[in-house]
Parts: sequence; C-alpha cells; structure tokens
Amino acid sequence: MAPKDRRLQQYAAYVPDLCPALYSSANKAYASLQELKTILSQRGANLKARCFQGSTHSCELPRQLQQWNRVLGIIGVQLRERNNCGELAVVCFRSIYGLHTSWRIPRSVLLFHWLLANHRCVTALRMEGSGVFGRLEYRTVFWDAVAKCTDLKNLRFSVQFLRMSACKQLLHAVQSLPNLEEIVCNIFDVGNEYKNLSALADVISTKGKLYRLAIEDFDVRPYRQCHRPGTRGITAALQSNTAITDLTIDVSVMTEEDCRLFSQFIKESPSLMSLSLLCWIISPALSVVDIAGAVEKSQAL
Repeated sequence: MAPKDRRLQQYAAYVPDLCPALYSSANKAYASLQELKTILSQRGANLKARCFQGSTHSCELPRQLQQWNRVLGIIGVQLRERNNCGELAVVCFRSIYGLHTSWRIPRSVLLFHWLLANHRCVTALRMEGSGVFGRLEYRTVFWDAVAKCTDLKNLRFSVQFLRMSACKQLLHAVQSLPNLEEIVCNIFDVGNEYKNLSALADVISTKGKLYRLAIEDFDVRPYRQCHRPGTRGITAALQSNTAITDLTIDVSVMTEEDCRLFSQFIKESPSLMSLSLLCWIISPALSVVDIAGAVEKSQAL
C-alpha cells in the first residue's frame, strides 16, 4: 500500500470536526481528497497546485481554472481571473445541482474549502447566489473557508440570497480578515435584519484598508406609511473609518440622528473623494440643504 500523502492527511484530520454531517472520519475525508486529486489529475490539473505565499503571478491555479470549475460548478461555484493579474474571484451562483449530481456535492464542497484555505490568490468573493451553501449542513464549511481566506480584498453579496443568520455569519467571518478593501451589498430589510446591520457596522468601523463601500438598497417597503427605522449604526461606523474614499449609500431610511452623523462624516472625512447617494423613498429627516452644505465643507470631495 502506498504511503499516505502527509499534507492531505493533515487536512483530512481537520475535516470531521468542521463538518461531521459530511465526513464522519478523517479516513472518509482523505478518500474524498484522493478522489479529487485523481479527477483533477485526469483533466490535467493538480489539487496541490502551488501558491507561493501570496505571490499571485507564481500561482499555478489560474492556468487550471477550466478543470477546477468543472468540479466546483456542481455546487454553483466558479473561479474567475481578476484583471489578468493572477488574482482570482470566487463567484457563487444559485445552486444548479440536480439529483443526478447530488452524490458529488460533499466532494465539491470539500474542494471549495481546500481552495479558500490554501490559495492566497483568491482575493474576491461574489455572492450572486448562495449555491449549496444555503443548505444548513454546508454553511459551517462555507464560513470557515471564508475566515481562512486571509487575502480577501473584495466582497459582494445580496441579502436577498441569504437568510438573516447566514448574512450575519458571513459578516462575522470577514471580521477577522485584515486586507478587506471593498464591500458592495444589497438588499437589507432594515426592520427584520437589524442584527445584520450591526454586524456590517462592526466590519466598517474596524477595517483600516476599506476604501470602497456601497450599500445599494435598504428595503423600506414596510415603512412607507410609518417611521423610518434608521441605519442601525452604519452612519456612526463611517465616522470610525478614515480610509473610505468611495461611498455609495441608500439614504432612504435615515433618521435625523443618522443625517446629523452622516453630514458630520462628509465634512470631516480626510479621504472621501467620491460620494453617490441613492434614495428610493424621500426620508423626511433628510435635508438636501444640510447635505449640500456638508459637501461644500468637505476636505477631499
């Protein structure tokens, strides 16, 4: 019997604790890794494609995207190259698997985790859908993979594809990532998902490299005839971040306190150079005169 691959063996020992519902033992996880290694090898790719400590141009994976995407496509995930620079984006779509491929799902989920845990060339995550990760049994793998993607710079997601707890977990997963530069998100139901907004506020206030933030749509339909619930701490978080240069935000739900803090942020931010305001429903608390005055007094706009 051939000796076991030490690197795969060490990784396989971690998998049962991460997701016992998929892999009850390290031996089963190791067997799936060997299957993945064989499948990729038969297609001219390498499960252990080298990624040299973030030296993206030296990574072998960008030359193997087609082969990896055939396996990842089963769970609604695809790899794309970013700007021909050797960096990769992981894109999650609506799940596309069927009954004839369902038995392959755990193996593809394992490859997804392996990818994010081992490749620092992955610098973007785009949640255009939740793939299979909308299913409870696969979520833990997803959050753990994101938390291990330490070079992630760009995060795009839509809350309409994520349940409340799933969105909060996603934001908690990126909380520990040191290199996050861009967050683009919609749609927040501000009444029912205030915990998500609080989690987003925590991310905004602590990311010193975050230069672009876009919150494109607060879902205010339940509030057309009543109070505005406010941004739940987002405007206060903006004041804590001096790195943001490009801001797009929906101001439909802002309260008077939000507007005061927002105007203060515009005036005092040392780096804000681009500002786009979206407004689907006019908030009575929003004063165009106040915003215009803040823009006039801004330091960098």
